[in-house]
Amino acid sequence: MTEFLESLLAEQTRLRGEIEARLLERRLEAVTAIIALYQPGNEEARPIPSWASPPKAPAQNRQKSVATAIGDAAEEYLRKVRRRAQTRELVAEVRRLGIRDGGDDEMIATVSSYLSADKDRFDNVRGEGYGLKEWTKPPQSDWPPPSAAQSTAPNGLTAADVL
Repeated sequence: MTEFLESLLAEQTRLRGEIEARLLERRLEAVTAIIALYQPGNEEARPIPSWASPPKAPAQNRQKSVATAIGDAAEEYLRKVRRRAQTRELVAEVRRLGIRDGGDDEMIATVSSYLSADKDRFDNVRGEGYGLKEWTKPPQSDWPPPSAAQSTAPNGLTAADVL
């Protein structure tokens, strides 16, 4: 073997040893922490190392819960005031309930984004604000035209009678 290859193999062996030593050190810390928690007569709670803490919920789940909380708060507020509300008004309600806080521009964008995405519950009419989707009247039919409904055919029937 060449001297270069021998030095690489030696370095590989040395690194594996360091990795194994570090893994054993972590394992020893974990076992020691668990023993301290379960040891009889140990009344004071010892902190669990951060690496032993359960993982946090994925960001997507946290966002989903914030979106739901903002939507629920907005729906409850709109039902209470019984009218449409501007985004700033809904932001004030979200802050009052302690759901989320931040700068004005950030909060307006956040609340507006969540409510706009929840198309099953909310709609936004420019200049009027957000309202509940159930408040929006379905478009009225343009048929029959009012003049046709009033006019009478030779047999005495109107368009409304036929339709």
